[in-house]
Amino acid sequence: MGAFRAGRLPRPVLRFREGTSTSPYRGLSLGFKPLSGPKALALGVLAEERVAGRMEELAARVIEGYGRFRGLAEVFDVYVEVDRVTVGGLEEAGEALESLRGVDVVLAAVPDEVAVPDLEDYYVPIKQAAAGLGIPSQMVNYSTLHRLSGSEHVLFNLALNIYGKAGGVAWGLAEPLGADAYVGVDVAGGFLAVTLFLRPEEPLVDWSYALNPSVEVAVAMRDGVLDAISRAAEVVGELGRVVIHRDGRAHWSEVEAVREAVRMARDAGLVADRPFYALLEVRKRVLPRIFKAAGSKALNPDKGVYVMMDPYTVLVATAGFPERRLVSSTGLVRPIAVRLVDASDWEVPVKDLARDVYWLSQLHWGSAFVSPRLPITTLYSHKISRLLSMGVHPPEEYRGRLWFL
Repeated sequence: MGAFRAGRLPRPVLRFREGTSTSPYRGLSLGFKPLSGPKALALGVLAEERVAGRMEELAARVIEGYGRFRGLAEVFDVYVEVDRVTVGGLEEAGEALESLRGVDVVLAAVPDEVAVPDLEDYYVPIKQAAAGLGIPSQMVNYSTLHRLSGSEHVLFNLALNIYGKAGGVAWGLAEPLGADAYVGVDVAGGFLAVTLFLRPEEPLVDWSYALNPSVEVAVAMRDGVLDAISRAAEVVGELGRVVIHRDGRAHWSEVEAVREAVRMARDAGLVADRPFYALLEVRKRVLPRIFKAAGSKALNPDKGVYVMMDPYTVLVATAGFPERRLVSSTGLVRPIAVRLVDASDWEVPVKDLARDVYWLSQLHWGSAFVSPRLPITTLYSHKISRLLSMGVHPPEEYRGRLWFL
């Protein structure tokens, strides 16, 4: 590796209600039960007449199980009540959703996204209408109904997403992270979205957003980070260690904004007199690749493998073996770059900060089979920004729910 130092970060152990596992799917399939969540769930099912039969079949398989998948009710230990609505055409969906007011989540069938201007896209309008009623929505496209309704992976992940959008948390971490609070920030589409993560053993995810005119990015970031610290202090008390993850590159004005937010938090008694804080760039668009040599072949790296690019930058393979062993047609899995931009103590081991980023990427409650490359701090902030830019604005009823999965 020449001048580079490399190694492998420890793989996180996931905590469920009745056991631990390194695999979300294995833990839930073994009957360890989700960590926390509702005991009863009201699910609305919306479909137009031409696919109503297939949608009915899919919903039954998600709830009751199919093949080796034992179903949402059993795997997630929740009683599911279903309210069905069928419409002649999806242009009637907005009005039909009114009859589902009060359900926890709505499962809606929509046509596949197409690049034909003559065909209307119903995905966003239905999400907007559901959000206006305070109902998180889970979409299923027609190709899934026709070709994948018998897939264990698809059914399991649909159940997991529905459970998360109803307020459930399927798993946490069995070991502690290095900070009291993690704050993820994404600036995109005219919005600044902030995700707060607390208590890895019993995860709590909160979020906020602000309209972000380009000339006021620093102000919006200062206020967003300060608000997240304030909400964290309400839950866990005075904070000793706070880590902020910035999606992409951080501008110098954002560094100053974070410093000011921490100063204001200290003056307000939200953090310790001499708190530790760190601002990290989490960059997903990087050129270097990490691979594992197997004879003359190049395979995807083991998850957790890292390379120290310089004293403050770590390249981490947050995706790879065992989930993605073989190289796909798009090439090797991309690592992410974690760079320390600012800190109250520059002696902090950057590798430890990168380990927490890697572990947080394994807490995504949107898939039980393949983890994302990004930590949920920046991943969820990015998802929220994207939905906001599409016109899907979360109502107060979404608080405490992973509506953006």
